[in-house]
Amino acid sequence: YTRRMPFHIHFRDTPHSDHLRGECEGWAEALRSEFPETSRVEVTVSHDGDDHEVHVHVTGKHVDVASSGKHRESVFASARDAFDKLHAQLRKHHDRKIFQHRRDKP
Repeated sequence: YTRRMPFHIHFRDTPHSDHLRGECEGWAEALRSEFPETSRVEVTVSHDGDDHEVHVHVTGKHVDVASSGKHRESVFASARDAFDKLHAQLRKHHDRKIFQHRRDKP
């Protein structure tokens, strides 16, 4: 049994897509397995002019990170970009925490 993390996706002024939802849920689960301190992922899909915009917000134990991606042609590219940026931020946060812990040890 694996505990599923709370995942929410909102489509704001844009059609709902089960395919996009599935992709985002998969990326969220991948984040959860790499960074177990994350407990909630919220995705908002919208438009900014002609661009598709995807905003991702992750919270958890000592974690509160957000990122966004914007792409003219593809909402999937926007989502992938947002999750890639989020992954980089979580990696940085995670590494900083580990190195801080090592520095604090006597």
